[in-house]
Amino acid sequence: MNKLSNLCNFIGSGLVISRYKSRLGEKPIKEYKVITIKSTEVDSIYNEELFEKFPAKRVIPDKYIIKSGDIVIRNSAPFTATFFKEVADYNWIVPSQFTIIRADSNSISANYLAIVLNCRETKRYFEKETLHSTMPIIKLNTLKELDVIIQSSKKQENIIKINNLLTKEMVILKQIIEEKKEFDSLTISELIGDKND
Repeated sequence: MNKLSNLCNFIGSGLVISRYKSRLGEKPIKEYKVITIKSTEVDSIYNEELFEKFPAKRVIPDKYIIKSGDIVIRNSAPFTATFFKEVADYNWIVPSQFTIIRADSNSISANYLAIVLNCRETKRYFEKETLHSTMPIIKLNTLKELDVIIQSSKKQENIIKINNLLTKEMVILKQIIEEKKEFDSLTISELIGDKND
C-alpha cells in the first residue's frame, strides 16, 4: 500500500472561478472553458460539449489548466474521477468543485490511478470520511492519505484495457437504452393519437 500523496507530483483544489470572471460589458483577456459536474458524470469519460464558456478578466494560473494525463475528481458524491488522456486544447479550467491530481508516471500509471479512484472500495472510503460532515466533500488530506494498491506495470496495463472495454460497453448500453426510451415514447404517442378504434 502507498499513500496517494507519495504517488503524485501534485494534488490541489480547483479554482474559485468567480475571482477571474470578466463582468458583463467588460472585454475578457482570454476565453476559457470550465469543466462541469454534468460533463464528468460517467467514470473516466468527459463530454467537452458540456463544458461552459468562461470569459476571464485575467490569465488563469497554469496549475488550474488541465493537461494531458491529469485526473480530476469531484469533491462531492459520487466522487467521480475523470482521466484526461490527451488534451489538445490547453484552455480547460478546473473549478473548485473538483480536485486536480497529477500522478508521478515513475510511480503509477495515471489511467490506472483513475480506475482505482473510481472503484467501489475507494468510493466507500470517501463516503465514510464525509459521513458526519456538515458539507460532505472530500478534503485534500483525505485524498492524500488514501491507500493505493500498486500492481505491476503489466497488470496495470491489463486492468486499463479491461476497464476501457467495460466503459465502451457501458456507453453502448446507455445509447441503446436512450434509443429504446425514444422508440417506446413514440409508440405510446402513436397509440394515444390513433383514432381508428
